[in-house]
Amino acid sequence: MLTTEKEQADFCKEFNISSERFRNAGLTWGELERIAQDFKLKRDEHQSTVKLYADALQTCPGVHSLGYRVKETSHLIEKIIRKNPEYMAKGDSLSQTNYEQKITDLMGIRILVLFKEDWLGIHEKIMKDYKDALWEPPFVYLREGDDAGLYEGRIKNKKRKGLQVSSLCDSIRYRVRN
Repeated sequence: MLTTEKEQADFCKEFNISSERFRNAGLTWGELERIAQDFKLKRDEHQSTVKLYADALQTCPGVHSLGYRVKETSHLIEKIIRKNPEYMAKGDSLSQTNYEQKITDLMGIRILVLFKEDWLGIHEKIMKDYKDALWEPPFVYLREGDDAGLYEGRIKNKKRKGLQVSSLCDSIRYRVRN
């Protein structure tokens, strides 16, 4: 994936990564290739895991539709390049041995509900069955002006930095260990 100069140049072009940005990431192409190969080997396992969660959550009353995914390998590598300077500033660095613990969106499930109130049954199922698997307490990104009362006492309301949440929905996040 990233072994030849052409593959590396194509990758940087696709993800708009300048040579300075790559240098600031503090990683070699060899380390990134090892992470990519490791993730590719574990992709089927991640796919099975997220499918198990999705199948269980699909049965919750209030679920209108549900989709799930495992992060694409190239997007993982881009994120590692983008995020590693933040880790280095804290005296840490992303690597083949720790990326699965540090990158919390390797798998994802998106559940759509028709009515905001329907989230509560799904939330209760997640907290009952998967609370011990969560990286952190769940949180919601609310739209400006929305009533936070629906979530008070259950999950934290976070402000999104520089981004607006879709005008159609609130965004509730549960980050589960890989």
